[in-house]
Amino acid sequence: MNRGWRASIPEADFAPSVAGRKAEQWGTPLMNTIFGGGVAALVLLGSAVPVAAEDIYFTLYNESSRSLHYFYAAPTVSRSWGGDLLAGGHTLRAGATGTVTIADGSTECYYDFKFVMADSSETVVNEIDICSLGSYTIYD
Repeated sequence: MNRGWRASIPEADFAPSVAGRKAEQWGTPLMNTIFGGGVAALVLLGSAVPVAAEDIYFTLYNESSRSLHYFYAAPTVSRSWGGDLLAGGHTLRAGATGTVTIADGSTECYYDFKFVMADSSETVVNEIDICSLGSYTIYD
């Protein structure tokens, strides 16, 4: 999943030939400095553009001996939890597997997870990189 912007400028495009001479051979040193600086500025501007939010999907395995009753996820930079991802009274039984979708519009990759089990015990796991997460397993 691409979470950034990257430009690739082939060498032939960066150093064009003008009447058999490369770009660094034509014009004044000032012109070449301005041209080179313009390309650097373009790359820097491109890297500062915010990335679009993408929905994140991963598999959640409940390998614990208890059912999962509530599952919350929020960007690590957030001060509050999002809504219960198992909304509607659903649970994830012990030994069961489910697909999680995080579609909160955030461009953050690091999230905190909060699991509330059938016995009301809570576990908080901080700074999970959901951008590269394919699956997550809950253990006792």
